[in-house]
Amino acid sequence: MVPKNASKDIKTAYDIANTHQWTKEELNVYRYWLREESSYNSALQDASDKSLQEGKKEGRTEALQEALKSLIDSGMGEEEAKKLLKI
Repeated sequence: MVPKNASKDIKTAYDIANTHQWTKEELNVYRYWLREESSYNSALQDASDKSLQEGKKEGRTEALQEALKSLIDSGMGEEEAKKLLKI
């Protein structure tokens, strides 16, 4: 039995050692769920990365809009401000 306060590495070692006592069917089920967990974690990471990139893009867009407004409010022409900001 794995101690409740064991580190992740110790729990992994217990799992690996325990698999040597399993039937072929139990081992196949275990491996299946490991693949499922890995796929799930990959999907979560992909979604997180995509959200982060979208957030950065939105932030850049908002910053450019604010900078454009500030330049126009300070008296610069709109076209000149856009050229300066490269938008």
